[in-house]
Amino acid sequence: MSDIAAARTDAPPEVQIAEILVSQSMSRLVHLVATLKLADHLADGPRTAEQLAPLTGTHAPTLHRILRTLASLGLFTEDADHRFALRPLGAVLKSGTPSHAAALILGGERSCISAAVRRSMTRIGPPHLGQG
Repeated sequence: MSDIAAARTDAPPEVQIAEILVSQSMSRLVHLVATLKLADHLADGPRTAEQLAPLTGTHAPTLHRILRTLASLGLFTEDADHRFALRPLGAVLKSGTPSHAAALILGGERSCISAAVRRSMTRIGPPHLGQG
């Protein structure tokens, strides 16, 4: 058993399954942070969703909800004036860092596509290239 699996055996099976299911959503949110360069935009100090929206080409109320979710994961903090600031976990997602690159690659569309390919291969088996 892997260390990760061993670490969570204290939780009920239903909780473990919920954590596995939520983890994909969380990786997509980290991918979004990298894609929108939110860490770069917050590098000079806290900003509101309304200030970030024009910089990222996003809808401010939706961005606010996403930022609050990311704050709950420890990437950002939110102050009483609804300004978001980087925490160390979010700061590693600045452009040019290994974590930024990983978030773009591992959390992106390719992950979803590969899941669809795995589903298909599970149903029909791997493609038989070069046989005819």
